[in-house]
Amino acid sequence: MNDIVPATSDEQIKHYLRHFVCLVWSVQKNNDETIELINRVDTTHSSGFVISVNGHWVWITAGHVIDEIVKYKEDADYKVINPRLFDRWFDFDRNSDDKGIPISIEMGRMFSVSNEESGTDYGGLLLNNLEVEAMKRSGIEPLDERYWASFPPMADFKICQLLGLPADTTEKHKAHRTKHIVRISEAVRPVLAPASPLKSADAQFLTDHPRVICKLRDDLVPDDPADGEAIKNIKGMSGGPLFGLWQFSDGTTRYRVVGIQSGVFPENRLITACPVAVIASTIKSYFEHAEKQRASVRSVTS
Repeated sequence: MNDIVPATSDEQIKHYLRHFVCLVWSVQKNNDETIELINRVDTTHSSGFVISVNGHWVWITAGHVIDEIVKYKEDADYKVINPRLFDRWFDFDRNSDDKGIPISIEMGRMFSVSNEESGTDYGGLLLNNLEVEAMKRSGIEPLDERYWASFPPMADFKICQLLGLPADTTEKHKAHRTKHIVRISEAVRPVLAPASPLKSADAQFLTDHPRVICKLRDDLVPDDPADGEAIKNIKGMSGGPLFGLWQFSDGTTRYRVVGIQSGVFPENRLITACPVAVIASTIKSYFEHAEKQRASVRSVTS
């Protein structure tokens, strides 16, 4: 377990990107005109990250991200094409020619819990062995139980950091597409947005299910290296991991993944995140229930 936060911001983001995986997917409208369909697609970059629960790898994002995919899959007028997982963000030279990991997004392997009033907004994709092996070769390290099961109270964290892909970058630099093969533009880069955890929040931000609430700092994100313009909006970072940093007893600064970013209140510069520990516990129960069912079947058939 390497949970020590590097000293510089460049080193920090490269370290965190070993957990970060982006789902790139496109929507194509069904029609009778088969000519130039390549120009009739809309590509979305969905922020997310990988956790490990009972040895199973799961790609985690915001619930409304999964809901958007499901909406198009259930609409007869559209189809979702070329979903791919991009996992080489920490090595930009390799990533520039990366075609991603092609995946299937059947309804049975996706899950979503999304209710704005109750404060729940998380979802994900259960990863299969081929996808896991591909990610291992790329150097992806899942956030296992040590990173989310136990950590200090939020008030003890000196800072939080949100990692994700702002729409400001992905809309300016769409994924390159040639013969329906997606490549990520070199200009599309994840950013790290610093935020301060709130010890208390107004009643309007409180929900039935507890959420992590942070206030974005003025130095929201660095300048976009592509054109020098400051990124003003974190829209598109939904589903990204929110890391909490605290001073350890030996003087080092360490991190835990405390939430999945799901909501934003621009006028207050506040973001909300669903606690990863709660989500992982639910996923853990699912795997344990599935294993009991398999054991029961084996017992009957033996």
